[in-house]
Amino acid sequence: MQKEELIELLSRANKVYYNSGESIMEDAEYDRLKEELEKIDPNNILLKSIGEDVRDSILQKREHKIPMGSQSKVKTKEEFYNWASKFGKDCVFHASHKMDGGSVSLEYENGLKCAITRGDGKIGEDITANALKFAPKSSFKGFARGEIILETEDWKTIDPDLTKNPRNLGNGICRRKSGVDSEYLKVFVFGLFNEDGSSVCETEEESSKLAEKNGFIIAPYFVGGADSVWKWFEETEKQRATLPFWIDGIVVKINDITEQKRQGELNNRPKGQIAIKFSPHPQKTTLRNIEWTGGHTGAIIPTAIFDSVFIDGSEVSKAYLCNIDEIKRLDIAIEDEIEVYKANDIIPKISRVLNKADKRVLIHEPDTCPICGAKTFHKVLEEADSVLLYCSNPACEAKSFGKIKKYAKSLDILGLGDEVIKAILPKIKNAAGLYKLTIEDLIDIELSNVKLGEKRAKKILKEIEKKKELTLSEFLGALGIDGLGKRRVELIQNNTGKFDFIAEWLDKSLLDSAEKAGIPNLARIICESISLNRNLIHEFLNNGIVFKSEYKKEIKKNALSFCITGEHSIPRKEMQDLISNSGNIVKNGVSQGLDFLVIADVNSQSSKAVKARKLGTKLISEEGLKEILNEKDF
Repeated sequence: MQKEELIELLSRANKVYYNSGESIMEDAEYDRLKEELEKIDPNNILLKSIGEDVRDSILQKREHKIPMGSQSKVKTKEEFYNWASKFGKDCVFHASHKMDGGSVSLEYENGLKCAITRGDGKIGEDITANALKFAPKSSFKGFARGEIILETEDWKTIDPDLTKNPRNLGNGICRRKSGVDSEYLKVFVFGLFNEDGSSVCETEEESSKLAEKNGFIIAPYFVGGADSVWKWFEETEKQRATLPFWIDGIVVKINDITEQKRQGELNNRPKGQIAIKFSPHPQKTTLRNIEWTGGHTGAIIPTAIFDSVFIDGSEVSKAYLCNIDEIKRLDIAIEDEIEVYKANDIIPKISRVLNKADKRVLIHEPDTCPICGAKTFHKVLEEADSVLLYCSNPACEAKSFGKIKKYAKSLDILGLGDEVIKAILPKIKNAAGLYKLTIEDLIDIELSNVKLGEKRAKKILKEIEKKKELTLSEFLGALGIDGLGKRRVELIQNNTGKFDFIAEWLDKSLLDSAEKAGIPNLARIICESISLNRNLIHEFLNNGIVFKSEYKKEIKKNALSFCITGEHSIPRKEMQDLISNSGNIVKNGVSQGLDFLVIADVNSQSSKAVKARKLGTKLISEEGLKEILNEKDF
């Protein structure tokens, strides 16, 4: 690639990533192109720049009182030891997880005063209004530097289908003018500073401990010599797929901050700090096809199909591509030899084309929906420099299939797998039709050349019948309404003391209670989506759905509060009922005043566990919960 092409592509990648939270290429490809530019033009200004100019951003700009920098990067053991050897064999280092999110500067004075994204290191975007929803409350006075993170579980909860990874979605959320979903974000702090830019502490280890003491979440860290740091890096790389958040390496700093500062900078990057990035383990394969598939939202997503390869412990034969823009950027075509790897050891990705085939078949975006044949249209993603392809048919079979699948999965209706749903789709059209199914509709269904049979058909009908009487939160949470899951319905009901009847949801009175419900920026979206589903809701009611009262035991005086996280031997709902029915309080997250966090491993270092310890919340196991409830004779 020519120098001008490299500069143009890297500049565009920077602009999109730092101004929208999206990315037009994977990290591995970005790093490779940057290394290529460094070989051609080692003094290019782009290699010295930090972040990106935010003048095109719609948000208010604000100048950093203390400039925000970045670190140089290494990928190999040899490169790390070459760097570490400059400081002597007895040098002590502070290493921490390199959180894969968006950098932010937080100013505290009697609480959070200001929050600014990194931007170009000198000027960033003011996101204070959103940060008030996710930044820790602290009595600390000064500046805290950190990384805004959307944890994997929350990413999947909000919208896993339309974003490549939690970093992209998290960076987009923190910049939303509406503030929607900001409460899902977290800040992991990695440094505390005075107004003149000096560190509050003498060592990085002291800074981590002080941050935690002041109510901040910190990333897991390690202190030791070069050998032990490298060993910790290797252990971290093996564990990264099990972490509740994404990381892309570790950051290593000279622990002594005075010595670190004495080393100075090179190309605006401190010499006393380095980032060791995880190296992907790519495999070569051949692209054979692109499948365009639809989901319950109507989005049509391209999926790359290639010859099966073994990567990081599993066989991989397909990878999602975000949209036609990604296909164009990769300049990919059928029969090309491609490089595939797993992003964060989890998600298969195509990083680049290795060899273009002689008889390559170019990939074109479909003008019509591959499922129903209706015209397609483009929809711009909010605050992102990219678009998705959508089906224009509201009755598209893909949408119907996706919504029925979501409904069945949400309510745990056994027996309704993908194959069965596809087979009954012509008979029912939507999830409400499940309640009109008869034994005759199911008994002769062909599944892999075998009929469903009477016994299995009766089991499915029995499962559906069991889900005719639902709480309002179970029902609304299963419909796939934008922004409205089961838990949010319950929170709205608890916050307002209303919305226990379906009529209240249908008459848009939620708009008048938006502030009290705790969803000032989300109420309009929910109401519009419910309005679009009005006929479907009435069809459910006509087909026999009835709503049962949600039993809410009166909260006892001096009640204890519990939050449940992770997997346990009994369903979470059952544990929550145990707590509620004993007159105690179930909380959705870890916050000030929480008495107990119920967790499988009380020694866990997850962000919830770390935050709980910092707030003085006691961590207990499932057995511990049962003991407390029994001891208190609830």
